[in-house]
Amino acid sequence: MKQYYILLIALVTFSFSQAQDPIVNIPDANFKNALINDTVADFDGDGTYDGDVDTNNDGEIQVSEAEAVMSLKIPGSVEINSFVGIEVFVNLQSLIIQENDAYSLDISSNTSLVKLHLLDMGDLSSLDVSNNIALVELVCNSTGLIYLNTSNNVNLEIFNCDDSDLKGLDLSLNTSLTILSCKGNRLRDLNVKNGNNTSLTSFNCSDNYYLTCVGVDDIVYAENQTTLGNWSKDANIDYSEDCSLNVIINIPDSNFKNMLINDVIADFDGDGIFDGDADTNNDNEI
Repeated sequence: MKQYYILLIALVTFSFSQAQDPIVNIPDANFKNALINDTVADFDGDGTYDGDVDTNNDGEIQVSEAEAVMSLKIPGSVEINSFVGIEVFVNLQSLIIQENDAYSLDISSNTSLVKLHLLDMGDLSSLDVSNNIALVELVCNSTGLIYLNTSNNVNLEIFNCDDSDLKGLDLSLNTSLTILSCKGNRLRDLNVKNGNNTSLTSFNCSDNYYLTCVGVDDIVYAENQTTLGNWSKDANIDYSEDCSLNVIINIPDSNFKNMLINDVIADFDGDGIFDGDADTNNDNEI
Protein backbone atom coordinates (compact mmCIF):
# COMPACT_ATOMS: atom_id res chain seq x y z
CA MET A 1 0.00 0.00 0.00
CA LYS A 2 2.85 2.35 0.86
CA GLN A 3 4.47 1.76 -2.54
CA TYR A 4 1.11 2.44 -4.19
CA TYR A 5 0.87 5.84 -2.53
CA ILE A 6 4.46 6.69 -3.44
CA LEU A 7 3.74 5.83 -7.09
CA LEU A 8 0.52 7.85 -7.01
CA ILE A 9 2.30 10.87 -5.58
CA ALA A 10 5.01 10.58 -8.23
CA LEU A 11 2.41 10.43 -11.01
CA VAL A 12 0.53 13.42 -9.62
CA THR A 13 3.77 15.38 -9.27
CA PHE A 14 4.80 14.50 -12.84
CA SER A 15 1.37 15.42 -14.21
CA PHE A 16 1.44 18.74 -12.33
CA SER A 17 4.91 19.59 -13.63
CA GLN A 18 3.83 18.77 -17.17
CA ALA A 19 0.77 20.98 -16.79
CA GLN A 20 2.92 23.78 -15.44
CA ASP A 21 5.50 23.47 -18.24
CA PRO A 22 3.77 22.07 -21.34
CA ILE A 23 5.58 20.77 -24.40
CA VAL A 24 5.72 23.08 -27.43
CA ASN A 25 3.99 21.75 -30.53
CA ILE A 26 6.60 21.65 -33.33
CA PRO A 27 5.11 19.73 -36.28
CA ASP A 28 8.12 20.02 -38.60
CA ALA A 29 10.50 17.18 -37.69
CA ASN A 30 13.58 18.95 -39.07
CA PHE A 31 12.85 22.14 -37.13
CA LYS A 32 12.34 20.15 -33.94
CA ASN A 33 15.50 18.12 -34.54
CA ALA A 34 17.55 21.29 -35.01
CA LEU A 35 16.23 22.77 -31.77
CA ILE A 36 16.97 19.54 -29.87
CA ASN A 37 20.35 18.57 -31.33
CA ASP A 38 22.09 21.57 -32.94
CA THR A 39 23.94 24.52 -31.45
CA VAL A 40 21.28 27.11 -32.31
CA ALA A 41 20.54 28.93 -29.05
CA ASP A 42 22.07 31.90 -27.27
CA PHE A 43 20.72 32.12 -23.72
CA ASP A 44 22.45 35.25 -22.45
CA GLY A 45 22.42 37.53 -25.50
CA ASP A 46 26.21 37.78 -25.80
CA GLY A 47 26.19 36.74 -29.48
CA THR A 48 27.68 33.31 -28.77
CA TYR A 49 25.46 30.31 -29.46
CA ASP A 50 25.67 28.15 -26.37
CA GLY A 51 23.94 24.91 -27.34
CA ASP A 52 20.62 23.35 -28.25
CA VAL A 53 17.28 24.41 -26.77
CA ASP A 54 16.55 21.05 -25.12
CA THR A 55 18.45 21.83 -21.93
CA ASN A 56 16.86 19.02 -19.90
CA ASN A 57 17.67 16.47 -22.64
CA ASP A 58 14.22 14.86 -22.72
CA GLY A 59 13.86 15.06 -26.51
CA GLU A 60 11.16 17.72 -26.27
CA ILE A 61 11.01 21.50 -26.08
CA GLN A 62 9.15 22.79 -23.05
CA VAL A 63 7.70 26.30 -22.92
CA SER A 64 10.25 27.29 -20.27
CA GLU A 65 13.09 26.15 -22.52
CA ALA A 66 11.74 28.17 -25.44
CA GLU A 67 11.26 31.24 -23.28
CA ALA A 68 14.88 31.03 -22.06
CA VAL A 69 16.30 31.60 -25.57
CA MET A 70 17.37 35.17 -26.47
CA SER A 71 18.85 34.43 -29.90
CA LEU A 72 18.15 31.63 -32.35
CA LYS A 73 20.12 30.74 -35.49
CA ILE A 74 18.81 28.03 -37.81
CA PRO A 75 21.51 26.92 -40.28
CA GLY A 76 21.01 26.43 -44.00
CA SER A 77 21.75 22.71 -43.84
CA VAL A 78 18.32 22.07 -42.30
CA GLU A 79 15.39 21.73 -44.74
CA ILE A 80 12.44 23.18 -42.84
CA ASN A 81 8.98 23.67 -44.37
CA SER A 82 7.22 25.05 -41.30
CA PHE A 83 8.33 27.14 -38.33
CA VAL A 84 5.20 26.51 -36.27
CA GLY A 85 6.35 26.63 -32.64
CA ILE A 86 8.53 29.74 -33.10
CA GLU A 87 5.68 31.78 -31.57
CA VAL A 88 6.48 30.33 -28.12
CA PHE A 89 9.98 31.85 -28.20
CA VAL A 90 8.54 35.10 -26.88
CA ASN A 91 11.83 36.48 -25.51
CA LEU A 92 13.74 36.20 -28.77
CA GLN A 93 15.72 39.35 -29.53
CA SER A 94 17.53 37.92 -32.56
CA LEU A 95 16.35 35.38 -35.14
CA ILE A 96 18.50 34.23 -38.06
CA ILE A 97 17.24 31.68 -40.58
CA GLN A 98 19.29 30.59 -43.59
CA GLU A 99 18.37 28.66 -46.76
CA ASN A 100 15.09 27.06 -45.76
CA ASP A 101 11.96 26.13 -47.72
CA ALA A 102 9.18 27.72 -45.67
CA TYR A 103 6.56 29.74 -47.57
CA SER A 104 5.64 31.84 -44.56
CA LEU A 105 6.89 32.79 -41.11
CA ASP A 106 4.59 33.90 -38.28
CA ILE A 107 6.55 36.12 -35.88
CA SER A 108 3.56 38.09 -34.62
CA SER A 109 4.13 36.79 -31.08
CA ASN A 110 7.88 37.47 -31.12
CA THR A 111 7.47 41.10 -30.13
CA SER A 112 10.91 41.36 -28.48
CA LEU A 113 12.72 40.89 -31.80
CA VAL A 114 15.35 43.54 -32.44
CA LYS A 115 17.19 41.69 -35.21
CA LEU A 116 15.66 39.51 -37.93
CA HIS A 117 17.75 37.95 -40.73
CA LEU A 118 16.11 35.76 -43.39
CA LEU A 119 18.69 34.68 -45.96
CA ASP A 120 18.33 32.69 -49.18
CA MET A 121 14.73 31.72 -48.55
CA GLY A 122 13.43 31.79 -52.11
CA ASP A 123 10.08 30.21 -51.24
CA LEU A 124 9.25 32.76 -48.55
CA SER A 125 6.41 34.82 -50.02
CA SER A 126 4.67 36.00 -46.84
CA LEU A 127 6.07 37.99 -43.92
CA ASP A 128 4.16 40.18 -41.47
CA VAL A 129 6.33 42.40 -39.25
CA SER A 130 3.55 44.73 -38.10
CA ASN A 131 3.73 43.47 -34.48
CA ASN A 132 7.52 43.66 -34.33
CA ILE A 133 7.78 47.30 -33.32
CA ALA A 134 11.14 46.79 -31.56
CA LEU A 135 12.87 45.76 -34.81
CA VAL A 136 16.07 47.72 -35.44
CA GLU A 137 17.68 45.47 -38.06
CA LEU A 138 15.75 43.66 -40.80
CA VAL A 139 17.56 41.65 -43.48
CA CYS A 140 15.59 39.55 -45.96
CA ASN A 141 17.95 38.84 -48.86
CA SER A 142 17.15 36.45 -51.71
CA THR A 143 13.58 35.74 -50.67
CA GLY A 144 10.36 35.40 -52.66
CA LEU A 145 8.76 38.38 -50.93
CA ILE A 146 6.62 40.51 -53.22
CA TYR A 147 5.19 42.85 -50.60
CA LEU A 148 6.45 44.01 -47.21
CA ASN A 149 4.81 46.60 -44.98
CA THR A 150 7.23 48.27 -42.54
CA SER A 151 4.99 51.18 -41.53
CA ASN A 152 4.85 50.03 -37.88
CA ASN A 153 8.61 49.48 -37.60
CA VAL A 154 9.43 53.03 -36.55
CA ASN A 155 12.67 51.94 -34.82
CA LEU A 156 14.07 50.32 -37.95
CA GLU A 157 17.62 51.54 -38.64
CA ILE A 158 19.02 48.88 -40.98
CA PHE A 159 16.91 47.42 -43.79
CA ASN A 160 18.38 45.14 -46.44
CA CYS A 161 16.14 43.27 -48.88
CA ASP A 162 18.44 42.64 -51.86
CA ASP A 163 17.69 40.16 -54.65
CA SER A 164 14.07 39.49 -53.80
CA ASP A 165 10.80 40.02 -55.72
CA LEU A 166 9.53 43.19 -54.04
CA LYS A 167 7.42 45.40 -56.31
CA GLY A 168 6.97 48.38 -54.02
CA LEU A 169 8.35 49.86 -50.81
CA ASP A 170 6.93 52.77 -48.83
CA LEU A 171 9.45 53.75 -46.15
CA SER A 172 8.00 57.18 -45.46
CA LEU A 173 7.28 56.30 -41.80
CA ASN A 174 10.68 54.69 -41.13
CA THR A 175 12.30 57.87 -39.88
CA SER A 176 15.17 56.09 -38.09
CA LEU A 177 16.67 54.52 -41.24
CA THR A 178 20.45 54.82 -41.56
CA ILE A 179 21.18 51.96 -43.98
CA LEU A 180 18.90 50.87 -46.82
CA SER A 181 19.65 48.42 -49.62
CA CYS A 182 16.95 47.11 -51.95
CA LYS A 183 18.94 46.36 -55.10
CA GLY A 184 18.02 43.57 -57.46
CA ASN A 185 14.25 43.60 -56.89
CA ARG A 186 11.28 44.29 -59.18
CA LEU A 187 10.47 47.66 -57.66
CA ARG A 188 8.15 49.99 -59.51
CA ASP A 189 7.55 52.27 -56.53
CA LEU A 190 10.07 53.33 -53.89
CA ASN A 191 9.42 56.08 -51.37
CA VAL A 192 12.16 57.00 -48.89
CA LYS A 193 10.76 60.48 -48.26
CA ASN A 194 10.66 60.16 -44.47
CA GLY A 195 11.63 63.66 -43.32
CA ASN A 196 15.01 62.41 -42.12
CA ASN A 197 17.03 61.54 -45.26
CA THR A 198 20.10 63.21 -43.73
CA SER A 199 20.40 60.17 -41.43
CA LEU A 200 20.39 57.78 -44.39
CA THR A 201 24.15 57.31 -44.69
CA SER A 202 24.01 54.32 -47.08
CA PHE A 203 21.38 53.69 -49.77
CA ASN A 204 21.35 51.38 -52.80
CA CYS A 205 18.41 50.80 -55.12
CA SER A 206 20.30 49.77 -58.27
CA ASP A 207 19.32 46.87 -60.56
CA ASN A 208 15.60 47.64 -60.34
CA TYR A 209 14.80 47.71 -64.03
CA TYR A 210 11.17 48.86 -63.65
CA LEU A 211 11.98 51.70 -61.27
CA THR A 212 12.09 55.21 -62.70
CA CYS A 213 11.54 57.40 -59.63
CA VAL A 214 12.55 57.43 -55.96
CA GLY A 215 10.70 59.70 -53.57
CA VAL A 216 13.12 61.71 -51.40
CA ASP A 217 13.07 64.67 -49.02
CA ASP A 218 15.28 66.88 -51.16
CA ILE A 219 16.40 66.26 -54.76
CA VAL A 220 19.61 68.29 -54.48
CA TYR A 221 20.66 66.50 -51.29
CA ALA A 222 19.92 63.09 -52.83
CA GLU A 223 21.89 63.85 -55.98
CA ASN A 224 24.79 65.11 -53.87
CA GLN A 225 24.83 61.89 -51.83
CA THR A 226 24.90 59.94 -55.10
CA THR A 227 27.83 62.00 -56.35
CA LEU A 228 29.67 61.33 -53.09
CA GLY A 229 29.03 57.58 -53.48
CA ASN A 230 26.91 57.22 -50.35
CA TRP A 231 23.75 56.57 -52.35
CA SER A 232 23.53 54.41 -55.46
CA LYS A 233 20.91 54.10 -58.21
CA ASP A 234 20.66 53.28 -61.91
CA ALA A 235 21.09 56.12 -64.41
CA ASN A 236 17.47 55.93 -65.58
CA ILE A 237 16.11 56.48 -62.06
CA ASP A 238 15.23 60.03 -61.02
CA TYR A 239 14.92 61.49 -57.55
CA SER A 240 11.72 63.41 -56.93
CA GLU A 241 9.91 65.02 -54.04
CA ASP A 242 6.68 63.82 -55.65
CA CYS A 243 6.96 60.70 -57.77
CA SER A 244 3.34 61.03 -58.87
CA LEU A 245 4.70 63.64 -61.28
CA ASN A 246 7.03 61.02 -62.75
CA VAL A 247 4.39 58.50 -63.78
CA ILE A 248 4.89 57.30 -67.36
CA ILE A 249 2.14 58.54 -69.67
CA ASN A 250 0.38 55.95 -71.80
CA ILE A 251 0.73 56.99 -75.46
CA PRO A 252 -0.80 54.22 -77.63
CA ASP A 253 -0.04 55.86 -80.97
CA SER A 254 3.55 54.89 -81.80
CA ASN A 255 4.03 57.76 -84.27
CA PHE A 256 2.90 60.37 -81.74
CA LYS A 257 5.16 58.83 -79.07
CA ASN A 258 8.12 58.66 -81.45
CA MET A 259 7.66 62.34 -82.33
CA LEU A 260 7.58 63.38 -78.66
CA ILE A 261 10.70 61.36 -77.93
CA ASN A 262 12.83 62.18 -80.96
CA ASP A 263 11.70 65.43 -82.62
CA VAL A 264 12.29 69.08 -81.70
CA ILE A 265 8.72 69.84 -80.72
CA ALA A 266 8.83 71.22 -77.15
CA ASP A 267 9.26 74.75 -75.80
CA PHE A 268 10.04 74.61 -72.06
CA ASP A 269 10.30 78.31 -71.20
CA GLY A 270 7.58 79.84 -73.34
CA ASP A 271 9.91 82.04 -75.38
CA GLY A 272 8.56 80.73 -78.66
CA ILE A 273 11.70 78.76 -79.42
CA PHE A 274 11.34 74.99 -79.55
CA ASP A 275 14.16 73.60 -77.44
CA GLY A 276 14.09 69.86 -78.12
CA ASP A 277 12.09 66.68 -77.65
CA ALA A 278 9.90 65.99 -74.60
CA ASP A 279 11.99 63.01 -73.38
CA THR A 280 14.41 65.07 -71.30
CA ASN A 281 15.78 62.13 -69.29
CA ASN A 282 16.33 60.04 -72.46
CA ASP A 283 14.56 56.92 -71.19
CA ASN A 284 12.35 56.64 -74.31
CA GLU A 285 9.25 57.35 -72.23
CA ILE A 286 7.25 60.48 -71.46
